[in-house]
Amino acid sequence: MKMYGIATDLGDDWAGPYVDQELLKKTLTIIQKVDPNAEIVSKETDPFSEQVLAGLLPFRIHVDLVDGMPQLPADVQITWPPGEMEGIQVGNLEYREYFVWADSEKAALRKLATLNKAVQSYSPKAAAAEEL
Repeated sequence: MKMYGIATDLGDDWAGPYVDQELLKKTLTIIQKVDPNAEIVSKETDPFSEQVLAGLLPFRIHVDLVDGMPQLPADVQITWPPGEMEGIQVGNLEYREYFVWADSEKAALRKLATLNKAVQSYSPKAAAAEEL
């Protein structure tokens, strides 16, 4: 479901949110008399609906590192709000935190292993060669 606002020189979503299209258009007409650049902006009201309806849960996985190597067991917890995208969220030489969507803790760890294999198989030389 989407809701709408009106972006003006005062900022995005300055007027709204609106779900009634007629009210939105009439309000925009009024605001454009003051700010001709005003425009309708849309925002998703349920950005995680696809994952939630599929039965997936948002997991945060904390992995401690020793000499750059992951140490097990990893700490796996359901989190909210979900990360914007799956993969490494934060990290340094001592730890990394990942975000994944999965239907269980075991599935989250399997997905983490898949993500790590993809990162390890990435080669800057190969990527440069593909660009040519």
